Amino acid sequence: MPANAVKCEGRTSARIDSIMAIRPILIGNEIYRRLPHGPRHSLSVPRVSACMDLCRALGWLDDDEYRGSSPASLEQILTFHEPEYLDALQRIEVGETLTADEKVRFNIGVNGNPVFPEIFTRPATACGATLAATEIVETGGIVFSPAGGTHHGRPGRASGSCYLNDLAIGIGSLLTRGSQPILYLDIDAHHGDGVQDAFHDDDRVLTVSIHEAGRWPRTGEVEDCGGGFALNLPAPPGFNDSEMDAIMERVISPLAHSFAPEIILLQCGADGLRDDPMSKLDLSNNALWSVVSQVSEWSDRVIVFGGGGLIRGALPAPGPGYGRPSRVFQFRRDYRCRRKSFCGRSDGIDVRVAIHPNTGLQHSAMPPIWGWFGLKSKR
Repeated sequence: MPANAVKCEGRTSARIDSIMAIRPILIGNEIYRRLPHGPRHSLSVPRVSACMDLCRALGWLDDDEYRGSSPASLEQILTFHEPEYLDALQRIEVGETLTADEKVRFNIGVNGNPVFPEIFTRPATACGATLAATEIVETGGIVFSPAGGTHHGRPGRASGSCYLNDLAIGIGSLLTRGSQPILYLDIDAHHGDGVQDAFHDDDRVLTVSIHEAGRWPRTGEVEDCGGGFALNLPAPPGFNDSEMDAIMERVISPLAHSFAPEIILLQCGADGLRDDPMSKLDLSNNALWSVVSQVSEWSDRVIVFGGGGLIRGALPAPGPGYGRPSRVFQFRRDYRCRRKSFCGRSDGIDVRVAIHPNTGLQHSAMPPIWGWFGLKSKR
């Protein structure tokens, strides 16, 4: 167990109670009212502005709980991204057209990464929000940035409609200021490939991704543990609320308490909601509420990001995610880390996770995975 595990438990009993009494901060910007991708693109849904408006309409967002974000500086963005790529984005924004070779090199204007007027300023604003969030939580608290969570962005190219990786920039900023260890939890329907690869061999950052198996970018196989500090849990189509609850309770929560993070970043993509066209998962809003609620209890410094999600309306009805027939699926087989993980194990293990919608994980399936995490089974 990390040396600061006791310190983490102390924070949980003392500081988190006081932090939870402080209402979270939401960071936004009016730039998100303009739809960037054109009417035919799958991402032409006013997600961020609708989220801000709904929070205000429900009385969840007072003026003193809102912060407007400014674009991150070029110097800040260069901490992760390559200068040639940023130059290309800026040239596009002032009206230049990339050559055919540049389009291929930077993956812009192809493969679902369209050209649009604010192709640099808009994602730079999301990066600015993420950096602002890292500063706000320095003394504790919870911050929500609905425009953040662009987890596919690569240093030198766009990927998955993510032009800049605000998460990688934010985590890098936290590490520079000495905030460690950091837990990054990603529940978007798509694997958080860009963040995992950015910190795959950094023992200060543990990346955990729960995503749909086989879904683009078709990475995040269960055998993939990065450089030893990544956990991937690809879920089958139809993955529902009770299954998410079971994984959070029996796997992610014990792991988080063992790793004892100073700060947690949650990419709370909503594209795993039932009927979202981007996945075949079967989650309801209740599952997302539950994840956020649990994560907020694990640390006194939490940042939540909006991530993906295209469904235009989602009601928090409890029905869709619960009550399905019992079934068994396998999360991992012959798992072998290429390098030692933080708990010091690198041996091959075979773990079958049996999930029952109303009873959770079968305990008979748990000992191997608990042993790998360096934890004791809760039999």
